[in-house]
Amino acid sequence: MPQFFFHVRRGASLYADPLGQELEDVHAAYTWAIEDARSLIEGQALEGDLRLYSIEVCDANGRVLSVLPIIG
Repeated sequence: MPQFFFHVRRGASLYADPLGQELEDVHAAYTWAIEDARSLIEGQALEGDLRLYSIEVCDANGRVLSVLPIIG
């Protein structure tokens, strides 16, 4: 199964996901990113304006496959 990484970006800062997650495909990875965003919002893990945040879904080579903006 492919490995995906979910990096959290806040403006110019990037908080890299060092572990990643093995998932079936890009669609499953995007669904995972949506749940991750919900968890971050509900857990109040994000500070300030939520519109500054996004989750970058990357493959094992570091290529950005999708960007999920976080809207609170």
